[in-house]
Amino acid sequence: MPAPIHQYYYFLKKNIHSYNCAAVNDFIIKYIRDLFQQMATFVKVSGLGNDYVVFDCRQGRCPSVSILLRYRHRNVWKAFVAEISQRRTSIGSDGVIVIGKSEHPNGASCRMRIFNSDGSEAELCCNGLRCIAKYLSQESNDALPFEALVETGMRRRTLRKVVVQATGLVRANLGKVVHWEQHVVVARFATSRSMHEVNVGNPHLVYFLRDDETLAECDLEEFAADKQSDYENGINVSFVKRIDPATVKARTYERGSGETNACGSAAAAIAVGCWLQPWEDPPEHIDVSVLYRGGKIHMSWQPPHGDLVQTGQASILFSGVVNVPKPPQLEQFAYKLPPSLNASRFAFLPKIKFNLSNLPTPLEKFDVFKAAAPFLGASMLAADKRFECWIKRDDLTGAALSGNKIRKLDFCLADAVERNCDVVITCGGIQSNHCRATAVACARIKSWIKPQELKAHLILRVPDNILEGGATPDVGFSGNLLLARFAGAQIHLVSETEYHKEGGFELVKRLAQRLIKEGVAKKPCCLPSGASNALGSFGYIHCAAEVHHQCLDLGISFDAAYVACGSVGTAVGFALGVDSLEGRRLGVAGGSKTCVHAVSVCDPVEDAIDDGNSILDDLIKSDKIVADDILTSITDAIGVGYAKSTPEELQLLHAVALETGIFLDPVYSGKALYDTLKQLGAEASNGSKQGEKKRVLFVHTGGIFGLYGADTRGFAALELGSVERFREY
Repeated sequence: MPAPIHQYYYFLKKNIHSYNCAAVNDFIIKYIRDLFQQMATFVKVSGLGNDYVVFDCRQGRCPSVSILLRYRHRNVWKAFVAEISQRRTSIGSDGVIVIGKSEHPNGASCRMRIFNSDGSEAELCCNGLRCIAKYLSQESNDALPFEALVETGMRRRTLRKVVVQATGLVRANLGKVVHWEQHVVVARFATSRSMHEVNVGNPHLVYFLRDDETLAECDLEEFAADKQSDYENGINVSFVKRIDPATVKARTYERGSGETNACGSAAAAIAVGCWLQPWEDPPEHIDVSVLYRGGKIHMSWQPPHGDLVQTGQASILFSGVVNVPKPPQLEQFAYKLPPSLNASRFAFLPKIKFNLSNLPTPLEKFDVFKAAAPFLGASMLAADKRFECWIKRDDLTGAALSGNKIRKLDFCLADAVERNCDVVITCGGIQSNHCRATAVACARIKSWIKPQELKAHLILRVPDNILEGGATPDVGFSGNLLLARFAGAQIHLVSETEYHKEGGFELVKRLAQRLIKEGVAKKPCCLPSGASNALGSFGYIHCAAEVHHQCLDLGISFDAAYVACGSVGTAVGFALGVDSLEGRRLGVAGGSKTCVHAVSVCDPVEDAIDDGNSILDDLIKSDKIVADDILTSITDAIGVGYAKSTPEELQLLHAVALETGIFLDPVYSGKALYDTLKQLGAEASNGSKQGEKKRVLFVHTGGIFGLYGADTRGFAALELGSVERFREY
């Protein structure tokens, strides 16, 4: 008989090093570890012939089941349940029970979730509840009688007390009847039957047969199947034959499973039906035994407001191990580089990309020169004659996800999910667009793609004086910071001096180590400021191809493009994308290449070039290039300081909003456009050869929420819309 597989694991781990085959060692260990991770221990249980496969997911047990369970809304979990419930080809069961940690405020031994054999979830299963009591009793090794509280239900969570008696039978307090209705109906057989609609935590129809009818002659399966369409979520159906005042026989059809050997919740509903029946000798207290082909369930109830108490058999059959398939979590996000780009030059290509951003964003004409003329002078009138300006509206990538950063996060966070990261750590200013987008994206992702929570941790820099005294300051609720906190991000404040001394990404890595040490994170994803790394830059490599195809549709091309440059990933990515197009031109072929200009609004030009070169080293495979090879220019537009605006820059924000309805932020896009217009004005005024208008593109990188976090004192000098008291009475 072969040794258990874990023995092979320890043998390989102990002996493979003697052959100095590190790569082989890592491969084999990873293979076996992955094999174990996809296997889950189960227990087969039975309550009167109603059998279930139980997965205990408490305390990190059966992680593969916990992961797969999150995919029930995409039918992955349902398919798994249906597969293992097949009796001839798999374990076989009437359903699957998953035990997890209870979060009920009153405390419970566990939370129980029940899934029918077709994978649909049910509100309650009393046979399963008794089986779980038996399982908990055996696991605890406590002497009988054994008591426990089990949390059940889907939307309406309820604690139910279960007792494993010394006789081995299990008593379960099912609580009060939720709802009942009494009817007399005409069934398909054209015979009057008494019917009761009862909810004991899940819904039931209970039909009492006439004296001249037998259970055997009733076509329960067909009749109950017809009834399912009358109820939004289906309903359980029971046919009941009275034997004597204390005994009935029953057959039950469970929605999602079909007819079963016994049904505990149906027995409870039948007990309620016995009280509602118009019999000559109605009982004041219900003590009734419900006989199924699987065995007897005893019900006790003091109507109408007492608790339903059920007693019946439950048993543990056997345990085993089953292979749990990996969820096809990222197949729908498979990514291929647009064919217009030269893929052969890249050192690697992303395989997956999320769709957090609404793409493509609009490409529009941008009548900005006349709006800027009042404060930038006659050069704007000259520029209006020399250039035709267009705008790429990446401020419209989303609502709370607006701006350029989300294009990069589409790639970076997809990679984080693929690597099973559980937290994302990044850094930026107190009003960082990138940090806000990261927090919102993490909240968005965990709701539809990944089993475990993807928690955002943001290191935000603030002026040194704010952190004086040692206490955590109140940084308030405004702009990007408000949205990040709304999305549940954990904020870590650092002074500007500390930030620039250590470096933002170094602080990110330190925080990752601390979170691992404290048990907060198992596998952090560390992102640099702006998600400006090689992978994130594919967001704007893709954007360049997007603009190119929009130009082809419009029959135009661009002679130049201007992009704001903060952490440089956007500008380098866009420039490399343009450089990877055939002819290095955005749009219709013919003419010289499209010149890409970066406008630095954050760091000195030298630092931006160094950061760009570092990204390109990781991006390019063989024909090594530097930032100066793909960027025609990088200009310094920091002005009076990062996130600080001159009166003229604020006037431009106002004028553009007033004349075009397009909003710029004072930190990035506003400064970048101001410098771009100065460059175009100077070129138009220097006597260069006149001719056909040049078509230029300004890439709007978003950041509107920065307006809400900006210093509003500068706005007072602007001629904004006036405010007056309403006087028309």
